[in-house]
Amino acid sequence: MPAPSAQYRDSPDDELPLLADAEPRGSIENDAVTQILPHSAYRKKTGRCHPTVFVLLAVILTFAVDFGSYLGIAPQTRIFEDIVCRNYYDKHEPGRFPPGEIPEDQCKIRPVQAEVAFLQAIMSSFEAVPTGVILNQYWTLFVCLSSSVLPLRAIWFGSVFTFLGGGLGVTNAMVMTMLTDVVEPDDRATAFSRTSLAVVVAQLLAPSISSGLSTLQGPWLPYLLALLIITISFPLLFVLPETIHLRPPQSALQEPIHAEHRPTEDESRPVRASPINYTRKLVYRAWDSSQFIFQSRSIVLLLSAFFLTVIGRKQIDLILLYASTRYSIPISDAAYALSIFAGGNIFVLLIVLPFISHYVTNNLRLSSKAKDLCLSKASVIILTMGCFALGLAPTVALMICGIIVYTLGCAFLPVSLSLVSTFVEPRHAARLYSIVCLISMAGSLVGGPFLALLFNWGLSIGPAWTGLPFLGTGMVHVLVVIAITRVKLPRDTLDDEQEEVSARRPTNEL
Repeated sequence: MPAPSAQYRDSPDDELPLLADAEPRGSIENDAVTQILPHSAYRKKTGRCHPTVFVLLAVILTFAVDFGSYLGIAPQTRIFEDIVCRNYYDKHEPGRFPPGEIPEDQCKIRPVQAEVAFLQAIMSSFEAVPTGVILNQYWTLFVCLSSSVLPLRAIWFGSVFTFLGGGLGVTNAMVMTMLTDVVEPDDRATAFSRTSLAVVVAQLLAPSISSGLSTLQGPWLPYLLALLIITISFPLLFVLPETIHLRPPQSALQEPIHAEHRPTEDESRPVRASPINYTRKLVYRAWDSSQFIFQSRSIVLLLSAFFLTVIGRKQIDLILLYASTRYSIPISDAAYALSIFAGGNIFVLLIVLPFISHYVTNNLRLSSKAKDLCLSKASVIILTMGCFALGLAPTVALMICGIIVYTLGCAFLPVSLSLVSTFVEPRHAARLYSIVCLISMAGSLVGGPFLALLFNWGLSIGPAWTGLPFLGTGMVHVLVVIAITRVKLPRDTLDDEQEEVSARRPTNEL
């Protein structure tokens, strides 16, 4: 898949060759013709490009890939833990345990848990860059099967495949961009919500199935099943059609090109591009295509909030180790926390968010964009409360309450994603979504090691401080609260929104 093009194909100069000696995509006469054709001629949506069909395909693909991913989280964690535990006891207490799986309760010691958290954190950071997901998964399987020969940290070398084809982050960016191409602006929020819902439904079902299979057959069966599902799911990417032709031609956004113009001899002479010039052009184009972000203080604040929130969401990756270690329960049982988290997300997306949106819009008479800003502020405050509740919970029951509180604030990301589009022109929307995905990957890159460090620090202090990562993300969310409260809607938007509110007001109130 041509991942890099997703970020730049909105740029007005995208039709021009990057290198001076590149072949132009079309003749000048053709460019002149495309300028006089109506945009609708390029936006005919039929077959797989029909919005309903395309959204359905995107939802199926998202569900399949995420179901396989979530199915493998708990068993993979248990396999890692068993390998680290075996290596530790063979080194420090040789002969204590016979060959085979070591009882799980004997692995809840600080050296083992700290190493597993560190392994997963670094692996998560490596996976934040473009990655060949399937090859990386099979490499992890190979290392686990060869743990008597290879060190478990060799799983990190699976990131050698990171430059093959792009991974989940790149896939998500491309799907969001393609949805932007296919779905009309008024329906995009619904399309994004449906794909988000596919993720949380997969997250609801997969951990429970994984826990049941692990209890009956051990961790290897659900782990191999997850790998099989991921392997089968990725060919579905080829079912999605190319959507760039559904956009208005870029030449329509440019200055008219006169058909009688012909390049001079100097203009048509090939120029050899050096690596330095090539790099300079890439950097210039990257800056030129994203400088609109830095022209708005509110966009910078919202994207900073995205970055910090993604760091906070990486705490969910530690929930299995945290619950298993602090409350002395098996990882297979701790996996139900992921299902509770997903169930809360579904409840928020399907019931709470639509109800509050309807109430705020129709009863409080807030405009749609003012509503998004209000819900973003409320959601991030609830997220902050949930983080502190998770970190301080002394029992499993209170931890579950903390998870429920945290999920009530999980509307922040979709609502703020809708809000940030308020500050950019429609032609920049696809590029903005790509930048949001890049920021999310950067947050994942930083969040994993940061939270693993806090987890290891908490283990060294004592059992009561095992929730230190959640307290740390609580402080991170305090910064998000500060950023969101400083976001202001643009004045021209406020004028438009006032007209929208007036149009909705009943006649007898006018």
